[in-house]
Order: sequence, then structure tokens, then C-alpha cells
Amino acid sequence: MEQFKQIVEKAIADLGYDVEKARVEDKNYHWIFKEGSATIAVELFELETDKRPFIVVYSYMMTLPPNNLPEFLAELLILNSVMVVASFMLEENKIYLKADRDLNGADVEEIKYIINKVAFYADKWDDYLINKYSDKISK
Repeated sequence: MEQFKQIVEKAIADLGYDVEKARVEDKNYHWIFKEGSATIAVELFELETDKRPFIVVYSYMMTLPPNNLPEFLAELLILNSVMVVASFMLEENKIYLKADRDLNGADVEEIKYIINKVAFYADKWDDYLINKYSDKISK
């Protein structure tokens, strides 16, 4: 995992984020930084089943809105269809924007692209979705 950590830290630095500040102290393969109003997390892990190294880049967006749930979920599906690399996901009652990839064969440019897309879309859609569906109570 160390070679992938070096690739990820180079990508984070190349994108203009402070790697030292982004590192999560008690976790060896975890970084958190801000892009506009969005908080972006990057984690490296191995799949339990076959020990393949993966990267996941994600941003917490909001909790499920109390009203207009069918409209909200339909809008997330529409947004998923127009985004590349990243998509919205639901975990418990929380909405995240997420991208993941097997790290075998990945290089700095590809990792930069993944991080950049998640950061761009998270910053683009977080305030919009909260303002439209949550009456500003969720973030």
C-alpha cells in the first residue's frame, strides 16, 4: 500500500491541497480536505476477499430530506446519469458522492482525475441539494 500512498499524496499535492494538513493522524491511508463548501475524503484499503488495493474518494452531502423523497431520489438518479466517474450513493440515511477504483495500474494522473471530479461535483451539488430539499437543516 505504501507505493499507492505515494501516488495519492502526489496527486493531492499536484491538485493544490496541503498533504500534511490533509492526512488523518490516526489513519495511515486517509486524507481529508475542503473544496469550496464540500469536504472531500480519500481512503486506501484492501478488499477483504482478495486483498486488491482500492481507492475511494467521497464527500458527505446531506441526510435524506424529510420531504419530497421520491423527487429527491429521482433527481439523484438523473444527476448520476450526467456525471462521469462519481455517483451519489445512500448509506443508512446519508447521501454521499463517491468514486472508487482498483489501484492496480493506476497512476498519478488518473488519481488526480478521480479526486478532481469528486471535489468538483461535491462542491457543485452540495449547497444546491441542501437548499432545495432540506430547508438547510442537514449539512
